[in-house]
Amino acid sequence: MLIFAYFLRSHLQLRNRQSQSLNLTPSRSPPNLVCSVMKVLVIGSGGREHALVWKLRQSPRVREVFCAPGNGGIAATATCLPADAKSLDSLVAVANQVQPDLTIIGPELPLTLGAVDEFTRRGWRTFGPTRAAAQLESSKSFAKEFMQRHHIPTAHYMICRSIDEVRAALPHFHAPVVVKADGLAAGKPHPVGAGVARPALGSHHHGGRR
Repeated sequence: MLIFAYFLRSHLQLRNRQSQSLNLTPSRSPPNLVCSVMKVLVIGSGGREHALVWKLRQSPRVREVFCAPGNGGIAATATCLPADAKSLDSLVAVANQVQPDLTIIGPELPLTLGAVDEFTRRGWRTFGPTRAAAQLESSKSFAKEFMQRHHIPTAHYMICRSIDEVRAALPHFHAPVVVKADGLAAGKPHPVGAGVARPALGSHHHGGRR
């Protein structure tokens, strides 16, 4: 124990002499990290985007919030700018005008058009799924096949490409049966029937889409 104490004292004295010879000063604690205050652009005009804008306004890290195109309710808490959410050129033009530090894209349509891919390609920070990932929302057949491939529980399904295929598939299901068109449907309800007539008519109504 005495040998160890002597060794420790000698070691500390040596380090002290070395520090004095090199004129070393004690290190300071690292400065507090200061987060930059951001300007955020939200793409969309629905309740989801309204909620995003409302929450963003509460963050001390957000200086300005813009929404394109926004709506009357959103205009109370953010600067709304005209834009066509169905046009990538229109969205790019708005982003060029605002020069946001972060863009959040809410609606499915611009996501399926590849808005995140385009913004990322231009070096703009963007939150949202890529065009490839957005297929989980934009294509019901893609989503069903994805879930089946990865063993994710989902309801039994069949992919039909014509009204005749729908009629042939219906006997394989128990009522109620739901027929959904592949692609975005803007949240619209789909026919649900206890028999086979209404689903078949629903598929016909959707123009033979998958």
